[in-house]
Amino acid sequence: MKTTPNPVLHGIRRLLLFVFVGLATARVDAQDPGHAVLEVQAQRFEAMVRSDIRRLEELLSPDLVYTHTSGSTESKAEFLTTLRSGRLSYLSITPSDQVVRILGEVAVSAGRSAMRINSQGREQAFAIRYLEVYARRDGVWLLIAWQSTRLPDEQ
Repeated sequence: MKTTPNPVLHGIRRLLLFVFVGLATARVDAQDPGHAVLEVQAQRFEAMVRSDIRRLEELLSPDLVYTHTSGSTESKAEFLTTLRSGRLSYLSITPSDQVVRILGEVAVSAGRSAMRINSQGREQAFAIRYLEVYARRDGVWLLIAWQSTRLPDEQ
């Protein structure tokens, strides 16, 4: 005898699965908040490569201080204007050697990254070391500071 699937029971099973997955994810982040910071960083890097200004507006703190490898510093508004103008575009960002330290509502992340950019019409590829600071505001990690140093070309 073949039974007909019960759509209500099927819906309840799906809901329970989503709740379980959500709780498991929340528990991982609660146990390792550094993971949540790295996820926000990955989203930010992806938005930079895609030139997704709307997403970057959500991920960057209003009081952002963004220091480029050249030493020039921009506010959030200036950084987004630079990206909108096309004077600077990120072609790829590949982070490595990432370390995150959580200090209450602040996270400090350091690492390396292989960068490919187009700066004023000139494509460049280089490696950097970076230090970034996030603040958790209303449960969301926002980038408040970025400092990068260009590494010498490897020989």
